[in-house]
Amino acid sequence: MTCLLPFRTMAKNICCLLLFMLPYLAGAQHVGIGTLSPVARLHVEDSSVLFSAAGSTPAQKGNPPVEGSGRRLMWYADKAAFRVGYVANSNWSGDSIGDYSIALGYNPRASGFQSSAIGSSAVSEGREATSIGSATRAIGRNSLALGQLTNAYGEAAIAMGFLSSAYGRNAMAFGFNTNSIGYSALSMGRFTTAAGDNSTAIGFQTSANGNYSTSFGYNTYANGYATTALGIFSDSVVARQTTISTSTPLFIIGNGNDYDDRSNALLVRKDGRVGIGTDYPLTTLHVKQVAGAGGIMLENLGNGNKWRLYSASGDNNLTFYNNANTEIADIDDLTGAYTSLSDQRFKKDVLPLGSVLPNLLKLVPSRYHFNWQQSNESSEIGMIAQHTYALFPELVSYDKENDIYKMNYAGFSTVAIKAIQEQQALIKTLQEEVNAQKATAAQMQAEIMEIKKLLKSGGE
Repeated sequence: MTCLLPFRTMAKNICCLLLFMLPYLAGAQHVGIGTLSPVARLHVEDSSVLFSAAGSTPAQKGNPPVEGSGRRLMWYADKAAFRVGYVANSNWSGDSIGDYSIALGYNPRASGFQSSAIGSSAVSEGREATSIGSATRAIGRNSLALGQLTNAYGEAAIAMGFLSSAYGRNAMAFGFNTNSIGYSALSMGRFTTAAGDNSTAIGFQTSANGNYSTSFGYNTYANGYATTALGIFSDSVVARQTTISTSTPLFIIGNGNDYDDRSNALLVRKDGRVGIGTDYPLTTLHVKQVAGAGGIMLENLGNGNKWRLYSASGDNNLTFYNNANTEIADIDDLTGAYTSLSDQRFKKDVLPLGSVLPNLLKLVPSRYHFNWQQSNESSEIGMIAQHTYALFPELVSYDKENDIYKMNYAGFSTVAIKAIQEQQALIKTLQEEVNAQKATAAQMQAEIMEIKKLLKSGGE
């Protein structure tokens, strides 16, 4: 039997009338309101349906209409709560239903005040919390859990993705198995952890453990206070810090190879020291070079010309390499003596140096001040490059870019040696002449003595 009632009164009156008539409609299969062909046990067409209760929820609440497992659509007026779906346990019993809460889906539980749980086994325990997805949990007040097996424990925390958890207040965890533990911490990616307060971990297996720290990349650690670490397999250097110190690493670039082979390419500390290849810089810039092509290189941006400085592993001398990467000079680590390349195997077009003494005598050694010096400062001793160029052009260079003349004072040692050799040859010649004159004088003296003897014997 089918019953039809024209829908012409307010919904409340209709519901009352329907309830009044239900005992007489026990044999009916469908009830239609506003339709001649109801397709459900209760079919309301072209109008609204209202379930209402006056005022806020009462202090003393009755039990929900039904408890336990089962499929149902339930409006629990005493708590202004709404349930739709299937429940397999006591998740929809009175003590598991929060005031003004909503639970939709398979076995969801919204026990928090004004909470919402939507999906499969979603749980919202926090006040005004929301969980959506599969086995998600929103425990903290105003928290949000989305996805699968995510947990939002902290107040106003957000967890999204798979197996991600936000423990700290205002913390956020996004991605696959990410964890945000600290206050206002943020973790994103896969297997990332933001443990420090206000910390951020992004990437794969990154950890930001220090307060205000940030970790990016692949398996990087940021343990220091306000440390930023990026790269791959970085070394943490310090234990977790909640306060800053002079040795705190503020910036780290990791270049490690594996979980048990961590290293850092660059580290910048709070005290301004920078370490390249070392985690414990001893000076403002400390470079721990690698073998072979290690050291420091300075390259010109325009033409690619470069210099390389290298600390030799054998004698520990400071070695200089030119544009062709040839060792051309070094400084002895014990005496500080400067030595330059002079190997015959690296030379060609070798010619003897001509006479230098005449030009050397024309040099004008001078005492002077540079333009940036004060007159009362100690004066310098040297020569004027422009004047010297006319005599020894090989020892004077001109910097076209800056319009400056420079001199190779060390080269004058070779000139001095040549001049000494020339003087020695001259001295030798003079000595030979003196010796010849002495021999002539001696011979003449002997002849005079012989003449004197003859004269004396003839007079007798």
